[in-house]
Amino acid sequence: MRTKWIIFTLFLQSWGALAQTNCSVQLQDLSKDIEALRVEADIPGVAIGAALNGELVYEEGFGFADKLHKTPVTPSTIFQIASVTKPITALAVMEIADKHLLELESSVALEPGSLLANPHHPSKGITLLQLLTHTSSIQDGMYYEVDFRTPGQDSAMKLSELLEDVLLESGKYYSADKSFLKSPPGEQWSYSNMGYNLLGNWAEQQSGLNLKDWTQKNFFGPLGMDHTFWTIADTSGLEVATPYQTLSDGQLVAVAQSSTPGYPAGMLRSTVSDLTKFFGAVANSGVFMRETISSQKVLQEMFAERSMSGIPDHLESQLVAWNSYNYKKRSYLSHWGGNIGVYTAAYVAPETGLALVILTNRNAERPQINMLKELSKKIYDVVERCNTKTAVES
Repeated sequence: MRTKWIIFTLFLQSWGALAQTNCSVQLQDLSKDIEALRVEADIPGVAIGAALNGELVYEEGFGFADKLHKTPVTPSTIFQIASVTKPITALAVMEIADKHLLELESSVALEPGSLLANPHHPSKGITLLQLLTHTSSIQDGMYYEVDFRTPGQDSAMKLSELLEDVLLESGKYYSADKSFLKSPPGEQWSYSNMGYNLLGNWAEQQSGLNLKDWTQKNFFGPLGMDHTFWTIADTSGLEVATPYQTLSDGQLVAVAQSSTPGYPAGMLRSTVSDLTKFFGAVANSGVFMRETISSQKVLQEMFAERSMSGIPDHLESQLVAWNSYNYKKRSYLSHWGGNIGVYTAAYVAPETGLALVILTNRNAERPQINMLKELSKKIYDVVERCNTKTAVES
């Protein structure tokens, strides 16, 4: 019986290795198509990574990290990833909650001992799950009106200061109507950067660690993500993509990197090589190259679909951090990110173990959005074909 089990295990390992090799070869064959799409969409530089069943199957750079100096994009080029940060923050929050035996329905406090509430509904607390699914009733009106971005350097403002100034009645930028919806928590979807900033603050309170240190200890360090940083200062002297922004006259110009005090919502900077490891683990039951960063229990809760009203037409459904949609009868989860001179995307498909990361160094308009959609579908098709072909051949 033991001999049969060993043979079966070796068979599965051989099948997996063959699938990985088959996909790697077919994805390399896509390189010309990817470059053509990049040029057509007028994107200076693109970095792409893909993982399958917890192993890297593709990573490549296209175009320029810096057009002026003709610096090519490589898998080691650092990009600001914007809101693709959110699934990472979300998983950290869920792991911390699980470790401390806290339910996602637990209410959140900005200050210890004082629950945060929507001023239009002061008797109702705001929960972790509502923040994670953008249904907390916290909105970004003042966050965008004030514009807390700092060009060229890290923000001197602390995360706690940002939250207090915007969400507390005593705050410098407080507005009941601009920072909170009229509807109560849990009833209306409204994408919220401030909600994710509040989650980061909660994670620090519960863990006793700065979110930057917690993610390094529990995610980035174990996975060997050596070029993933929360600050501009930490990228000094490294290979960093120059952001490019479209002016009103249509001209594409280089701009400085920017930062905000709201780092949990969108300030991570990383390479496609590093991010493919993280999302490769997310797509593969928490495991990448035998390193485990999350439990199946936590990931199953993350991937559970939630019912809510107000989801925009371009999204099919909202999960914790992720949006879900179907392509050729397969379910895919996605999160996109955008900022000045930045457009990024991460996709995971737990059904097939596929993870895909696309990083670009320009702002998004319709041609760039279409490019990312077409490119992701091309890669999905390759993975589906090579998986099917390998299964038949085996």
